[in-house]
Amino acid sequence: MTVIQTRNSTTNTHIVVLAAGQGARMKSSLPKVLHTVAGLPIIVHVLRAIEPLKASSIAVVVGHKADLVEDALADRASIQFVHQEPQLGTGHGLLQAESLLAGATGTLLLLAGDVPLVRPSTLRDLLETHRAAAAGLTVLTANVARPYGYGRILRRNGQLIGIVEERDATDKQRKIREINSGIYAFELAPLFDSLKQLAAENEQGEYYLPDIVSSYQRLNMPIETLTLEDADEIHGINSQGEL
Repeated sequence: MTVIQTRNSTTNTHIVVLAAGQGARMKSSLPKVLHTVAGLPIIVHVLRAIEPLKASSIAVVVGHKADLVEDALADRASIQFVHQEPQLGTGHGLLQAESLLAGATGTLLLLAGDVPLVRPSTLRDLLETHRAAAAGLTVLTANVARPYGYGRILRRNGQLIGIVEERDATDKQRKIREINSGIYAFELAPLFDSLKQLAAENEQGEYYLPDIVSSYQRLNMPIETLTLEDADEIHGINSQGEL
């Protein structure tokens, strides 16, 4: 079992970046996160955004052409790599970091490796919102004019009660304009047990991370959201035309 290597930090924040996907819509042999924006690989922009947080540990989940991603980030000694094979969804990807985070406490910040515009201040605000509410889970959301392709935020009386993916949403749910950014803050204590409760009961046959909301509800842990004003900040790259 690999034990986390802690850095000189008092934040008690651990970060996981999901970068295992193939990115089929890129229509390229290169992993999506290695395509460049403003002269740098997409994932490097993400890693630069998290640097000011001074996390206790940083892990990158790799899978498709993992060797290329690891080689591209070889000069970043603080990063540890976790392998996801096969790729069975975001929930499954995060679960692969369990052994790496054995014994860790505090907050885990999770984000995808394909959001090059995310700002350090936004990630800091998410963590502060999470801690101020003593939440078990906090989700970064945004309201957009064209929500197609994104998970929709389901609320009751203003409170988050679930997240439904585009493919699994009803016609009514698809009209919702508040979307899931895919960026989360979790309290570590119940996280991995909750991930193991996920079921692949969806059209894709994958273990969706958003389904973890119900696990935190059963634990009666507060669930919070932070809604962005600038939705462009969380726009993920899905095709070469978006670079």
